Amino acid sequence: MDQGIAAVLGAAVGVLGTLGTAVATYGAASRQARDQAKATHAQRLRDERREAYLSFLEGVTHVEKALQMIEPLVVSGDPAGINQLALSDAIGHLQAAETAYTLHYRKVQLAGPAKVAESALQVWEAVASFYTGMRSNATAPLSQENARRILTLAKKVAAADAEFLKQARGILEEPTA
Repeated sequence: MDQGIAAVLGAAVGVLGTLGTAVATYGAASRQARDQAKATHAQRLRDERREAYLSFLEGVTHVEKALQMIEPLVVSGDPAGINQLALSDAIGHLQAAETAYTLHYRKVQLAGPAKVAESALQVWEAVASFYTGMRSNATAPLSQENARRILTLAKKVAAADAEFLKQARGILEEPTA
């Protein structure tokens, strides 16, 4: 009888060992699948954010062209070097920039995170103010006071843009989990 019990106990230990190994293997495979899914999700989110941020930055080209049109004002602070045609061209570029930012802001807002979306909103608002300020000077010769106001608005756009780039770069450079 002792041999029978020993055989049953041996078989039971073998079955339990096999079951234990199966449970451990299942747990490890399940954990690996979860980790892989998290890594894949993080990579997709990073790619979506990158695309949203890059599309938002399409407006930068238009802002830069507008600043080139009013470069004499930016460099010297003297509105005398700016003609009506340059103002008109600058306003057109700012309108295109505002349109681009408007179209792409929602993508940034959706892609997140909140701190980048807030920075994008600051850029959008600064460009809208710059556009409004330039448009209000489209028909009259540019006075010193209006020139200072426009320069202040241009600096706000540059500062908001720099902050957006800093925030976006920080998110994109974070290591994935």
